[in-house]
Amino acid sequence: MSVFNVILVAAIGYALGSFPTAYLLGRRLQGIDIREHGSGNMGAANTSIVFGVPYGLVVATVDAFKGLLSVLVVQWLFPDLTTLAYLAGTTAVIGHCYPVYAGFRGGKGSATIVGFGLAISVPLGLAMIAAVLVIGFITNYVALGSIAMFFFFGIMTFVRGEPTAAVVLAFIAAVLCTYRHWINIERILRGEEIPDRTALMDWIRERKTQKP
Repeated sequence: MSVFNVILVAAIGYALGSFPTAYLLGRRLQGIDIREHGSGNMGAANTSIVFGVPYGLVVATVDAFKGLLSVLVVQWLFPDLTTLAYLAGTTAVIGHCYPVYAGFRGGKGSATIVGFGLAISVPLGLAMIAAVLVIGFITNYVALGSIAMFFFFGIMTFVRGEPTAAVVLAFIAAVLCTYRHWINIERILRGEEIPDRTALMDWIRERKTQKP
């Protein structure tokens, strides 16, 4: 594994991860910077708040694809070097959180790390999604489900017997995504975070009142 290959892979992951999906969608739909609205985050959750759940799902899908594509490209280039695949996924997450194309003000990494996991192993990626849904449903906070999912990914990387460097990279991605969710953790501890089922029901009621 040469220094050149490491730099190349990191550049591929970061460049793909930096694609500012929610920012471009906001500009396209209403000519706004989504980071100046809602929670101020450039991700699927804030897109759902500002533009509605369907648009949030679009952003989540594209952001997951960034992580997926980053890893698949590197797996194609270096099929026998697992650590480089993990480097691509981790740098994609870094790019999503700190995108060069949007002034280094990005999202929180949840969808991108799911795409990362799906590229490593489809069953692993599906288990990550299940972890978000189950923990999110039990606690009524998707942020807590996401944090559980981040560390589930790191732990499963270890359990799967991946190289030590790959395990370290998986936990770096997990810690970064958790850090990006810190404001959610603080709001939950203060009792200020709106439970997600409540937020979803409010959105559904709002959509019903908008119908003619």
